[in-house]
Amino acid sequence: DPVNVTARARENMRALCRIAREEQVVLAPALLDFLLADRHPDFVTDARRRRLLTLILQRFVREIEGDPQLARSVLMWDWMNEPFNMAAVVTPERFAVVQQFLKDGVDAIHRAGGMATVGMRSSRDVPFLRGRVAVDFWQLHYWPLVEGRRNPDRLGMDVRALAGPIPAGWGELPIEAG
Repeated sequence: DPVNVTARARENMRALCRIAREEQVVLAPALLDFLLADRHPDFVTDARRRRLLTLILQRFVREIEGDPQLARSVLMWDWMNEPFNMAAVVTPERFAVVQQFLKDGVDAIHRAGGMATVGMRSSRDVPFLRGRVAVDFWQLHYWPLVEGRRNPDRLGMDVRALAGPIPAGWGELPIEAG
């Protein structure tokens, strides 16, 4: 079972927020990565374990959001980086479970006082969540290849058109040399 966020991780997050404030930048920290499902698929698929994980991370977010000095450094929280890469759990039979996992996480961030996003591989992931997960920002990632195929998105496209009234933009981009 998930137990808690370690004291070291909590202190590292506080240090990161302090550095961000000093450098006058804002953060969108990812709480989870899709690799979670490789080790602990049951944290997504088992309702009890999913609830434990959600409550633990809700408390973690509330600690930061409850401190006005630290909270100024966080624009929004990314519940999970590229959840559709969770090969162990993203199957047609489990789509509803994955949607519920993402909804639960985004709702937990909101209950903790933060704004929420989910980092998506491409625009093709948006319809899977639109109307089901109440993100505050549609965040797409742009990499030339997605799952070994050319990315369906172009950097010049208007990502706002995907989201309707919800703000949208790029959350990850490669940095090209030169």
